[in-house]
Amino acid sequence: MKRCLTVVLLVLGVAAQLWAAESWTLALLPDTQNYCEKWPAHYEAQTRWLSEHARELRVPMAIHLGDIVNVGNSTAQWQVAEKAMAPLRGVVPTAYAWGNHDYLDPAPSGKRASLFDKGPLARPEPTLAGVMEPGSLANSYHIFRAGGRAWLALCLEYGPRDRTIAWANRVLEQYPGLPAIVATHAYLHHSSQRLRLAAKQEGEMWFNPHAYAGFERLAGGVSDGEELWDRLIRRHANVVFVFSGHVFGSAHLTSRNDAGALVHQILTDFQGEAEGGGSLLPLLTIAADGRSAQMRCFAPSTGKWRDDAATHYDLDLRGTAAEVPSRCLPTPTLR
Repeated sequence: MKRCLTVVLLVLGVAAQLWAAESWTLALLPDTQNYCEKWPAHYEAQTRWLSEHARELRVPMAIHLGDIVNVGNSTAQWQVAEKAMAPLRGVVPTAYAWGNHDYLDPAPSGKRASLFDKGPLARPEPTLAGVMEPGSLANSYHIFRAGGRAWLALCLEYGPRDRTIAWANRVLEQYPGLPAIVATHAYLHHSSQRLRLAAKQEGEMWFNPHAYAGFERLAGGVSDGEELWDRLIRRHANVVFVFSGHVFGSAHLTSRNDAGALVHQILTDFQGEAEGGGSLLPLLTIAADGRSAQMRCFAPSTGKWRDDAATHYDLDLRGTAAEVPSRCLPTPTLR
């Protein structure tokens, strides 16, 4: 009887830990620039719906993938963004990966600068763990809890500079035990290839940071997707996801890092669709055991889910840092 009771208690202990590690959802906000310029109601619908459903979906974090506004020096567009993001304040912490449109014209000053740091969006979230430059959220990292464990979200500027990549490497080296997400505005092409200047990809003059609007000439240079993969992503075994926008369309690419683990690289950008995307909101749900994830997109303005292969798919997370280690669960033993 005592032996049976011991087994029951141990099994219940395992079950309790499994129940505690529930599935959770990461929300992505890609390229809201046209909403800020022409269709603010779609942006507001996204964040209002997300704030209302964050609890049931278990959303611990949202990441904006950049191009928050369309014209970087437009205070009116920044005010639209600030109003739209307000429902998430205190409900869903949000991290930002600045896009090229979020900057002021770099030509006059020869520097990277943005009105972002001067407005309400720059107020630190409780998840904020560090920044590269004091007083700026151009490059930041957050630590949040999801599925019963801590995750790292690293957000990098458009076309990261050499010193930004060096800083990002140090951050990932500092937290090797945390599953990591990297977000940067320009990384994946809609052909499911990383942005690479030599590849002569469609829309190169607009999409590749090396070719866009003078950023290449700024101090510190720029990096495209392929360079970021080689100099940062592939070197760290704990990076599970890379998210980007910038390039019209949806695509995903799975590659193996230097440790042999899968890295899922995802492009999501609806700005080229009707009304700037019509409020489409990408939602990535990670299973409780961390062995799989599912991407889906919902449009709060219409109340409809999009169901096509480009926006609705499953991802294999087995063997990645997302997988919940078996050692975290007690093993029943008979005595």
